Amino acid sequence: MEYVSYMISKNEFSAPALARGLAVLERLQRNRCISLDELSLQENIPKASLLRLLKTLEATGYVHQAPDKTWASDVQIVRAGGTGCLQHIPRILERLAEETELTAEWYLPSEHGLLLMEQRFPQATETRVVARRGFIRLWNEELDCVAQIGMSVWNKKVTAGCTSYGPRGELQTMPIAKARQYVSTAGKAGRASDHYFNVNGVRRCAVAVYENGQAVGVLALAECLRPVPAHNQDDILEIIQEILCAYSI
Repeated sequence: MEYVSYMISKNEFSAPALARGLAVLERLQRNRCISLDELSLQENIPKASLLRLLKTLEATGYVHQAPDKTWASDVQIVRAGGTGCLQHIPRILERLAEETELTAEWYLPSEHGLLLMEQRFPQATETRVVARRGFIRLWNEELDCVAQIGMSVWNKKVTAGCTSYGPRGELQTMPIAKARQYVSTAGKAGRASDHYFNVNGVRRCAVAVYENGQAVGVLALAECLRPVPAHNQDDILEIIQEILCAYSI
């Protein structure tokens, strides 16, 4: 995985404020939480200017300030690649959305969790699941099927405190043994599905995508709660696998 980094000088960019903002965002990604004083020192930006950058990034949903006054990133910058199987991902997402009438999603791994990189929406229905591009599904928090796949294929240690949704949409803390079992089962199968809808009325099915024997991402289909589901989850997983096979993935 490649991360974007910036070495900034005043004369190097036609929009130096933008470059400084991206540098700050990249620094926050490497340092989970960091104070204004420390960030100012590391980036060599006056605190007043830095605070304006941070407030702008916060207003646009890219960072947040914690109760202890430190700052943290809510997104991850990665290079959008177009080699190997990755070049087919946009078309695969379009086909999945068209054939299932569900929202198709593509996730990539990062240090802190799985990043939502792309979404495609069905044209035949107004029902869709919308999430901000760059949204991070943090490791060891909500253990939905996307997280189960990701934690397994990228060997993330399961710790106490993982949560899942129950039959009435209630968020429950999972026993660590059960969480480990879910992750192990998802890893062995290379696919997983949510048993219940979350508080937003959404559940997903997810499949790990490999290239040359290495996991490169997670494909998911997000389903909104309906009186009559369009597909059962086993059928959804089979559709994902069939379309991947059509592209020799």
